[in-house]
Amino acid sequence: MTHEDLVYDRRVRLIEHAARINNVAEACRTFGVSRKTYYEWVKRAEQYGLSALLPKERRRPHQPNAAPGGPVGVRGGQGPARACQRSCVRA
Repeated sequence: MTHEDLVYDRRVRLIEHAARINNVAEACRTFGVSRKTYYEWVKRAEQYGLSALLPKERRRPHQPNAAPGGPVGVRGGQGPARACQRSCVRA
């Protein structure tokens, strides 16, 4: 199962469990979810159907200050171990 499937299944099981035991607070405690979140999920499911409980896709973060093409701080392409060796020998 993918992560999305697990999240969807958990949300649906919570809603079903709350309906079965007829106690929202107890169901939310069992699943570790706040009642506010539960009611948001129920509202979304009622408006758009159960498929609306799938997690939303997120876009990749934009990092304008990221270094282009590789790790930062490597001296002369020699790798961190070689750079440390050179500076330690001089001391």
